[in-house]
Amino acid sequence: MKITQREIELKILKCAVSVDGAIDICSEKKLEEYHFQTKEPGTDTSFLAKIYILALNYSKSTGGYKLTETVLESLLVKKNVKESTRQKFLSVWYEIQSEDTTVDELPYLISLLKDRYCLSLFKELVDKNTNYAQNDQVKDMISSMVDYANLMSEEQEEFSKDKEQFDMTEAHEFFIDEYEKRLEDPDQFKGINIGLSNIDSKTFGFFPSQLIVLLAPSSGGKSVQMLNWAVYAHQVCKKKVMYFSFEMSSRLCKLRHASLISEINFEKFKGDSLTEDDKNELISKFCEIKDGPYFEYFVSTEDPTPEFVEQKIRELASTKGMPEFIVVDYIGNMTTRATSKSAKPWERNGDAAEGLFKITKRYNVTVLTAQQINRESIRENRKNKESGKSSAYYQDAASGDQRLMHLAYYVIGMEPNREENICWYHPVKMRDAYFKPFAAKWIPEYNKVVELTDSQQSALEIIQSSNPYESDNLIKKPKNNVIEEFYGGGFSVEFPA
Repeated sequence: MKITQREIELKILKCAVSVDGAIDICSEKKLEEYHFQTKEPGTDTSFLAKIYILALNYSKSTGGYKLTETVLESLLVKKNVKESTRQKFLSVWYEIQSEDTTVDELPYLISLLKDRYCLSLFKELVDKNTNYAQNDQVKDMISSMVDYANLMSEEQEEFSKDKEQFDMTEAHEFFIDEYEKRLEDPDQFKGINIGLSNIDSKTFGFFPSQLIVLLAPSSGGKSVQMLNWAVYAHQVCKKKVMYFSFEMSSRLCKLRHASLISEINFEKFKGDSLTEDDKNELISKFCEIKDGPYFEYFVSTEDPTPEFVEQKIRELASTKGMPEFIVVDYIGNMTTRATSKSAKPWERNGDAAEGLFKITKRYNVTVLTAQQINRESIRENRKNKESGKSSAYYQDAASGDQRLMHLAYYVIGMEPNREENICWYHPVKMRDAYFKPFAAKWIPEYNKVVELTDSQQSALEIIQSSNPYESDNLIKKPKNNVIEEFYGGGFSVEFPA
């Protein structure tokens, strides 16, 4: 026999007000007031929904106590609910108490209630989009369908994301408690590190719900850098990684990855000169990561959209678990399925940025992407900076519209020096951190990014201070004993494309 909507709601509430921990399960599984759709006869009010919210709030305010009939009556009196309405609430309360259910049924009942809500959303979708279709509002229809699909997808998510409210005047306990916990376990409050200590030490790692953006000129190493960060997050931080490539083939992705983790010359993989030692080293490196978290590639040049990214997140999460670090290479190639075909390239990129930002919030994950820098804008930006008219290095030089800059949590500019195989990193937008511009060494043979020693970093800073920025991102080398010693240390190799 099919269970009715009202029966589902009554059984859930019976658990919530009578079983220890049941109200916490409801909260964790994102059960909300709007899921209770049964209205009392002659009213537009769901008394069951109101009782659920009273039970939820009472549990939170008392540290887990359950709602009782006496407490319910008292709360209704405090809220100045009139007598006739209070009697209706009590009538519904007795109906709840007469139900027979167990906590073992609760997860199933909650999922059933949310499924019913999805059906009501689908009915809204049909009604709304029928009207759009009749009026030839195709773009509005597609956009509406995407919005409803996202809402229904959110309803299928198992657990809620953090939503907090706090009184800052009482926050001292929070700070002391967190500080003591950090002393005991320093890694507890750290995000995902990427292997560059100048950034990691200031940001404390990249955290869930953050959109991170790299800015670099054309052929400036965006893909190489993102792969290095992703591999570090995977191998060192032990994070589950999804890597979306919207411009490279699957074969190239595999070869680059294999070359990087094995530190075997990339040219050997492309050709036929791998030695037996190379093969054994490669097998050894892959064996080391075989039993760890996954690192999944998704290659698509036909559908470079946030919708594709979201689809694959849901598919992977259902089989291997939710990813923790997502790389999208790169946003300059992206659009959305709902963007008009006549939209300008920068408009398509801006829509894609919004889509990726929503993904970070919807799935509570970190997303790393990159955008190209316009060289002419860089030169103009530098002139303004030198004359004191610009304080945001690179921000005006980013291709696309400003939505990407606005939505990103951190934006980091990359300035490659192809002559010396180094790359400078600049803080473009740092919401809660700042780092002094620094450089790292790039090893083109296997596309690896390596930190410099303190003495090497100091030598490079002398170069930078001795030579103002020139066009095309190249820094001339002054004749200096310290610098000559530095450049004699194996840096004069070809910069990677």
